[in-house]
Amino acid sequence: MTHSILLLEDEHGLRRNLERYLRGLGYRVTSAGDGEAALAILDRSDFDLLLTDLCLPDMAGLELLEHVRRSSPRTVSLVMTAYGSLETVLQAFRGGAYDYILKPFPLADLGHKLERLVRLRRLLEACPHGPAPQGTAVALLGCSPAMARVNDLLRKVAPARATVLITGESG
Repeated sequence: MTHSILLLEDEHGLRRNLERYLRGLGYRVTSAGDGEAALAILDRSDFDLLLTDLCLPDMAGLELLEHVRRSSPRTVSLVMTAYGSLETVLQAFRGGAYDYILKPFPLADLGHKLERLVRLRRLLEACPHGPAPQGTAVALLGCSPAMARVNDLLRKVAPARATVLITGESG
């Protein structure tokens, strides 16, 4: 099965190189050069993966992540950034990103990260109860009724500004 990916990169040359590389890996690629174009594309189509720059000319990449998290919760996001501070990375995870990569990066590293995200996407598709809430430090995966109850509780407490400890048997 070929996976669809929305690529958002404002630097034209890099965007074209990434498109070519991703197509070579077998992805169906749709690309945009700014946030507004990406939002218009997202309103018409769903994607398996989102690969986006965090620094965009017309909006913050975090705004786009939030939009994707609300409108397409099974889309798995990977952010690219040249500004890899801990705070930036944490904001991206809170905004819904599943992984990040620092620019400049070897294309092989991007390919490996996308392979892992495709596996994650398959797990999310297989889960009848929907994905675990995003924006947490760790997304919990699991499809059992017990995990569904844990994920429901996480959704309820996620807006609170409190620390939550989850305990139980492993496995």
